[in-house]
Amino acid sequence: MPGDFSTICELSINGTDLTDDVQDVEEGEYSTAVEVETMGAGGTADVKPKYNINFTYVVPSDKSSRFDFDSVRNATLKIKDDGGATTVYTGVRTLKVGSGKRDRSNPLSKQITLWARKKVAA
Repeated sequence: MPGDFSTICELSINGTDLTDDVQDVEEGEYSTAVEVETMGAGGTADVKPKYNINFTYVVPSDKSSRFDFDSVRNATLKIKDDGGATTVYTGVRTLKVGSGKRDRSNPLSKQITLWARKKVAA
């Protein structure tokens, strides 16, 4: 139906559910080919896609329930939306943990950037 959209239903890393601590998720663009010059003519060449996933992590006030993004290496990331579509990324590693942002009306949040070796739509 027009106007329908999907929202994050579940986000987990290696089975650890982060859904309640994630404000938004952005699956970055990726390339499957590049333009190349071949003997005066244009063409394309296949490239291995590089997947980036960015999201806003709302840091829980309880230190014991905070997720350690520094330890994410060769992990599995699962993103499931309310429409039932699931995307699984494998070979996931943390690229960047952004600076923390606090203000009087919002909790501490950080931008997290992950890199993934492979993407599978399940």
